[in-house]
Amino acid sequence: MEYLSKQEQWDSKFFRVLNSALCSIIAYLLVLFVCGAAKTYTGTFYDIKSTLYFFDSVPFSDNVATWYLKNVVIVYSSGIIAVVILGLLGLSLFHTLKRFDFPFALFFLWLYFWASVILCAQGALALLGLEKYESPYYNNLVIVLAWLRVPQLLAYILVPASIALLTLSCYYSIRPFISMAYSYGKVNKLVRRRKYFFEIAGIPFVISALFVTAAIFPEHFTYVNIFYVLYGAISIVISWYLLFFRDVDREGVFKNFKLQKFNLFIAIFFCVVIALVLWKLDGGIKFGE
Repeated sequence: MEYLSKQEQWDSKFFRVLNSALCSIIAYLLVLFVCGAAKTYTGTFYDIKSTLYFFDSVPFSDNVATWYLKNVVIVYSSGIIAVVILGLLGLSLFHTLKRFDFPFALFFLWLYFWASVILCAQGALALLGLEKYESPYYNNLVIVLAWLRVPQLLAYILVPASIALLTLSCYYSIRPFISMAYSYGKVNKLVRRRKYFFEIAGIPFVISALFVTAAIFPEHFTYVNIFYVLYGAISIVISWYLLFFRDVDREGVFKNFKLQKFNLFIAIFFCVVIALVLWKLDGGIKFGE
């Protein structure tokens, strides 16, 4: 078979990168949407009017009295809590599906990746937006911390803490990525593990980050997106170095041959998601009117 030859064909690498990049884009958009949807849904319990976009939820209530400490904490923490649950669910589903030759299982691993990135990035966002209420970084857990009157000094502590948490997350996501190899020979040495990780995660991450930044997100969300992408890049770099400590045995490689071929299901799902974003969710859906 082609996959057992000493030299892998270029089209095999191309489709592996393409399938992973499409899964990464879909996962990133879904994580952001779930974050916004959770805030919108939670807000309805407090009669908070909001517009749900594909990247966030924006309240438009003119009544300042609508907001008080309890509902601020619940509404603006619900999005991140939903993201964490989605990420853990994605990791669980990946481990359930990885034993099958099912390329879309990679989508669930990317869910975990992006959920971890968005959670950990809250530490850096707090440093920039904690006391700046008009800042684009003033959202989600930053708003919660501001209403709880957390001092700015704590934000400086949150940054290294968030990097530590991100490192822990990377530790648990590296092995799943390299376990997607079609042959143990692709990942049996450090240099090969890093090369395969670069193809399955590194290049797809760059492609997905460039795509959503340049073609999908509106300008006012670009600032927050840049921090998410920055934390994603940090995650990739950390994972690259952690591969020195994390390997996989022969039984841990699940020989996903189909990942190296064009996957029609992933392509169609990607097109459907992008169509929904541009057709319906780009203009937002209002709730509470």
